[in-house]
Amino acid sequence: MMMWADYIRELGLSTEFIENEFGFIAYELKPEFLHIHEVYTRPEFRLSGHAIGLIEEAEAFARRAGLKFSVVSCAIITKTMPNNLRAALAVGFVPYLADGGVIWLRREIKGEA
Repeated sequence: MMMWADYIRELGLSTEFIENEFGFIAYELKPEFLHIHEVYTRPEFRLSGHAIGLIEEAEAFARRAGLKFSVVSCAIITKTMPNNLRAALAVGFVPYLADGGVIWLRREIKGEA
């Protein structure tokens, strides 16, 4: 596991991580939704479905916890925002709120618990 994950856990934060050879996802199971903090795939594996695989794996935990939707945000001021927004839209996230320089998107978690 990466040092960042160790650091977050040492702080006592409730962020969880899934990591594989292609990338990682950092997420948190909130009372009402799955909050996806970060999704990263190595450059050579981008556009090959590995990010959605990580999202679906985190959503499986959320589904078992009875959660119905996932939330992700895109900060407008970052240089990666256009790519992040395109990627989120491509996997079924839809914008639902723009607030303070951040676009919030959500998607329904499909399947039965």
